Amino acid sequence: MHFESIIRQKVFSQGTYIIKQGDEPSFGFLIQKGEVELTAEGMNDDEELSAGVFVGDVQAMLIGKKSRLSAKAVSDCTVFIAEKADLLEFLNANPKYLLTFSTAHFFD
Repeated sequence: MHFESIIRQKVFSQGTYIIKQGDEPSFGFLIQKGEVELTAEGMNDDEELSAGVFVGDVQAMLIGKKSRLSAKAVSDCTVFIAEKADLLEFLNANPKYLLTFSTAHFFD
């Protein structure tokens, strides 16, 4: 299974929430173009992210909790979305990527 096989492209307009804190996380996403503002429980300051960064709440996905983060499009954004089931299946089949993803902007 290749990562490219589990993603789909989606565009978010400036000011649109991609993920909202308190929602059940159903996907992770890779920023292709644009900028995203990330806020999360325990973060003192918001963080602005750009192309090449993957964002998701792994722990919440694994144990069925609400998301602890919000991600909002600061500009018009194009992202690649990996749905929860596909992402978890990919990581299970490719454990070598667990560290790569968990040290990005995943929260676990």
